[in-house]
Amino acid sequence: MSVDPTEDLNEEQVSQVKAVQAAFDRFAAHCAARIRHCPTGDGPEEAARRMARLADRLEKTPAPAGGGRNLDADDLAYTVSDQLDLGTDGWSPLARALTALIDHNDGGPLSKGADDIGSADRAATPSDSSRAAQIAITCADSSLRPGFERLDRDEARTKAASPVFGAAWSTGVYLCYDWPFDGERATPQVNADGAAPVLGPV
Repeated sequence: MSVDPTEDLNEEQVSQVKAVQAAFDRFAAHCAARIRHCPTGDGPEEAARRMARLADRLEKTPAPAGGGRNLDADDLAYTVSDQLDLGTDGWSPLARALTALIDHNDGGPLSKGADDIGSADRAATPSDSSRAAQIAITCADSSLRPGFERLDRDEARTKAASPVFGAAWSTGVYLCYDWPFDGERATPQVNADGAAPVLGPV
């Protein structure tokens, strides 16, 4: 799916989480059909229910992830998304990692290679400036500074867009709301005199 350059930051959150949910649904359908003892059950609907139960469990008691780290509900969403980024090559490892987490409370396989696992890691002083740079660049590019009424609406819309990933993604709507400097524009300029039509989303 191509990115729609006419969306503002919060519209982009909704589009992104829908795409991740669609990728997870494809994984869940494959898992049900091809993987014995599939950890997500008999298809996408059952997968969403199982993931909700798992997220609730991890919200209450994060799972050990090795190296003194723990994997919580937000980590579940982001690490599964990372696996889905690998395409079909990531499906078998994802199934094994979810089995380890669901059956044995072992978050290690799912969190392997991931940074900032667990709320303690996310609250710690960053090891580099990459996160700060991402926020500064993003908010310099975007002039979106929504008020709380729109933030509440966008947060709810993002949550509703994905039963598995929506809650984790919804916090992204607050990225620039209190950034103290003006941004360039709400959406990029994608039109130019004489230019051919820009590729849009499919």
